[in-house]
Amino acid sequence: MDKENFLLPDIEWPVLIPFWEACRNEELKFPRCQKCGSWQWYPTIICPDCQGEFEWAKVAPKGRLYSWTVVHKAFFPEFKEKIPFIVACIEIDDAPGVRFIANVVDCKPEDLRIGMEMDVVFEHIDDKVTKPQFRISI
Repeated sequence: MDKENFLLPDIEWPVLIPFWEACRNEELKFPRCQKCGSWQWYPTIICPDCQGEFEWAKVAPKGRLYSWTVVHKAFFPEFKEKIPFIVACIEIDDAPGVRFIANVVDCKPEDLRIGMEMDVVFEHIDDKVTKPQFRISI
């Protein structure tokens, strides 16, 4: 899918640059407090638990399905050709407390079960944007 026909994330927002750079390299990284070790998503400036600073740490591209919904209405014209699609909340295995929202691909909604193992797959939208998505672990 090309840039002109799809809404793209702001990959130049300083708070999320490390996340999008990792995705381009087909890696997942999330902020982890250097002081207490807690993980944070969505990123904040300081740790809400201990006021420590965060560093971006690589995690295994795996998680578990926490919840999902099926989108049947395109609220933006760019999504019209993609409906229906699955949006899920995934608990990231290596980052306790992190729940990440992403699309689930390569399955039907009736194939999904709460707690099932999920793997990250990356979709290269263009040379700058790579989108993390999930699929059922094989």
